[in-house]
Amino acid sequence: MSSGQQLAAEELMDADNAKANSGKGSARLGRARNTVVVKPTTLAFYPPLWTKLLDEAKARIRLYVATEEPFLRLETAVDGQCSEEIIELVVKYQEDRSELEAGFYPQYKRSMARMLFNDTQTFRSEIKKVAVRIVPIEYNLSAPQSATTERERLDAVKQKATALLEGAKFLRGECDSLGKASNFAHPALRNICLGVYYSNSVKSLRQYVEFQHFVPYKALALAAAIVHSVLLTYERHGFSKAESLNVGELEDSYQRLLALMDTVALDTYHGPKLSAMLEDWAQMGMTGFVAKDPVTVKQGGWEVILDYKLPVIIYIRSVDSIRQFSTGLLYSEWRVWGYRTAIDSMGCCTAPDSERPPYSARQQEASVR
Repeated sequence: MSSGQQLAAEELMDADNAKANSGKGSARLGRARNTVVVKPTTLAFYPPLWTKLLDEAKARIRLYVATEEPFLRLETAVDGQCSEEIIELVVKYQEDRSELEAGFYPQYKRSMARMLFNDTQTFRSEIKKVAVRIVPIEYNLSAPQSATTERERLDAVKQKATALLEGAKFLRGECDSLGKASNFAHPALRNICLGVYYSNSVKSLRQYVEFQHFVPYKALALAAAIVHSVLLTYERHGFSKAESLNVGELEDSYQRLLALMDTVALDTYHGPKLSAMLEDWAQMGMTGFVAKDPVTVKQGGWEVILDYKLPVIIYIRSVDSIRQFSTGLLYSEWRVWGYRTAIDSMGCCTAPDSERPPYSARQQEASVR
């Protein structure tokens, strides 16, 4: 039996268990048992405290998607990262003396994990929905008045989309005050990042420190890859046609964008400039949001306090050093809160934020040369 078939079989078993336990499960399930059996891969199946935990788990898996791996594979994710998120939160709730309702864990652990995996796909779809609203406005994807027929209007929009896609011009904008190119900062990208990652929902990523000081490079690359997908639709049809995201095409675009970001990040002028811009974006997104107090971690009678200091940007000598140091993460995602000597001993040099090139918050357009 393949791993996919095994997953399907276990979900059927969970569904059968849900039917058998419908009289003693969640209140919502009990009310619905005479009409339809609510599946354990949906929040409606679970009582209040489990619903709260699973909402938090969804936010955490979205954080993982945005900052680590956007394209999880079902065969490995359900028993891997998705299950880990569930386990960590169950332990956390137990340590906080929160009494989770009985009868749901570990019986429905696999269904919970599958729910998280499904939400990773929902997350990408939500980014696309925001992009579909923003892209035609920010890129002016409308036909000129001189286009009088439907064919002429569609062709005009197609040509605009083609021009934006050529050479990744959709990333570009105005030069900065020194006449230098700006990279990965078109207003469309900024607005999508702010609209998705810094929303007011319970799953907003601004609740996590990874987004509170800096928009992670990988999160920006994911948004840019989805913008690329939306522009491809305009190039093919001349309008925003409802299409499912092509994951293979999206992943290819994402990897190419990361390669471009590596190039920009290693540049002595454009790398710090991009980092400064992404810090400004995060500051915009954090407006009105109160970050949590510093975390205290205790071990026996000892404790450490995880608070946050002003960031120091790390500059690494080569792409190979980036990969070795960050185990696959772009170096600009690493924010070092002091302790420069430990980094220097690893073959890296550091520079404070004051030494980066000038950047104006108004000049947030992007181009890759």
